[in-house]
Amino acid sequence: MHLKVRGIVTRSSYWAGLIALAVGLGMAGQAMAQATLAAEDAELVKKATTDVANPAHLAGIHANKLKLDCKACHRDNPIPNDTASKVNASCVTCHGGYDKMAETSKKKAQNPDINVHGSHLGPEIGCTTCHQGHKESKAYCLYCHTNFDLPISGGAAKK
Repeated sequence: MHLKVRGIVTRSSYWAGLIALAVGLGMAGQAMAQATLAAEDAELVKKATTDVANPAHLAGIHANKLKLDCKACHRDNPIPNDTASKVNASCVTCHGGYDKMAETSKKKAQNPDINVHGSHLGPEIGCTTCHQGHKESKAYCLYCHTNFDLPISGGAAKK
């Protein structure tokens, strides 16, 4: 009986040791994943900083023409989340809301019947859906409406 109890204790200690090891490795793995993520973020920031030199992209336009730094758009978060909510909020701060942009784009439109900021999509669509900071911008409308050109800041007019 004593051996059985002793065996159970030994087995319990064995399993407790394995669990502690697994937890320790899990925490180490998590730390490694965070370090990797931080390295990936650092690489994204490095690429974006280099991209500011590209005057065709919005980041370059904002930096070179307007003399704004990264925080003007990104605030305290250099890596936007999937919705880019802070970046979109920054757009509205400087450029005005959807209605103001509809007025502005109507005045600048080549065709007065086409107003990208006064479309059926309404204000539900985020600025960054079309306007990209670190790559060529493209009007979202052109994914469905292929029968006209839409010039866009930071992008080429394309059909």
